[in-house]
Amino acid sequence: MMYGNGTREYWKTWKKSNVRVLLTSRKRIKASSFLELRLLDEEESKKLLGEKLFGEEGFPDQLKELGKKIACKCEGLPLMIVTVAELLSKEDKTLQYWSEIYEKQHNSVFVDAYNQILEVLSPSYDYLPQYFKMLFLYLGAFPPYSDIDTNELFNRLSAEGFLETIGNQTVSDFIQNRLAELAALYNLVIFKFKPGSWFSKREFRVHSCWQHLCKKEASRIKFLHVVQSYDDVMKDQRRLCAHCNTLFAFKEVYDSIKSECASTTRSLLCYGPSHQYPVPLHAMDFKLLRILDACKVRFYHIPLEILKLVCLKYLALTCNKELPISISNLFHLQFLIIKRHINIRKRGGQSYMPMEIWNMQELQHIDIFGIDLPTPNFDATLDKLTSLFGVSAKSCTGEILKRIPNLRALAIQMELKPYDDDDDADDNNPLSDLGNISKELQNLMGLVFVV
Repeated sequence: MMYGNGTREYWKTWKKSNVRVLLTSRKRIKASSFLELRLLDEEESKKLLGEKLFGEEGFPDQLKELGKKIACKCEGLPLMIVTVAELLSKEDKTLQYWSEIYEKQHNSVFVDAYNQILEVLSPSYDYLPQYFKMLFLYLGAFPPYSDIDTNELFNRLSAEGFLETIGNQTVSDFIQNRLAELAALYNLVIFKFKPGSWFSKREFRVHSCWQHLCKKEASRIKFLHVVQSYDDVMKDQRRLCAHCNTLFAFKEVYDSIKSECASTTRSLLCYGPSHQYPVPLHAMDFKLLRILDACKVRFYHIPLEILKLVCLKYLALTCNKELPISISNLFHLQFLIIKRHINIRKRGGQSYMPMEIWNMQELQHIDIFGIDLPTPNFDATLDKLTSLFGVSAKSCTGEILKRIPNLRALAIQMELKPYDDDDDADDNNPLSDLGNISKELQNLMGLVFVV
């Protein structure tokens, strides 16, 4: 059903194949006798948009390139292409205007097109089982035309408290199966797309039409709000997201958040482009904040305001400084992710997390490349830690690993030495410390070496 009026274009082709019955459904039907509609490729999208605007002759030469780019923004959905064509036909067909349509993220033509086809798309959301609706609406947080890292999605959903293990099934397996079902049965996401596809070369993506619906519905029910301007109304929203991270640096936005939803906001998500230079985030005065994902924002050091957010369960930042001892104040933290803006290490130097990391008993996932776990000088274990990414082989000793009894995924950073010197031969072998710890690694489901 999401193809709408675009099915007429397929019908012209199918008549040649002796097809006489066209069935539309909001749920995919598995039967060998049915031919499924598919998303159009680049050339088909360009052809359809050109024919709707200019007839069979297609785009004039001066508009061919821009026409192709605008068609690609429709991501192969015939209904979207036909609707955009209808709106463009009422406007000036000039290079300047079409350039604005292509380059501006929230241009009027595409927003109007999304709103027009909501009537067609909304019932597909309404008919979803209740347990799917939360997952689907959460996808509205991500920017349009972008791939989604499913592992990061799993972690955030877990920290949000949305997921519980069912029987022997892991949380990751559960969500993986649900996403596959959304793709296979409901056509709501693009999942495990084939390599070489122009739409998505990675495994998981949401069509921009669906993301528009997600954002609109999620904001309406106070589930999640994507901040798009400094004067947005954010009254009582529980999750705030920005596709332009600098919005959170505006005092007007901070004041609005503080007055309208500081007591209700539980998640702050910065999903805009990465910044080369630090950007101040004013919106950190949330005593009950649980999720802070700001990997796309660069910090010189971890702000003290963040270390006071004792309810945090998920913290993701980009910062080159060492972890402070006060990180242990975040005793509810389950996911700790610290990215590096640049990773320059002095040869032979060793960088460690503070010893107090062993006091953080709720930690399930640590991802800090270039920093090692210290060997505890007291009786301590991290029983809930299941994944450890970024440590070197030198810190993966039997003494440390036996204190992480439930470790299932380990990513080791290997430092290759380009020099010939007098160092001991074992020092040149990044795997030498893993020789006698097979017993401690027996529960691992994944081991990755990163150079």
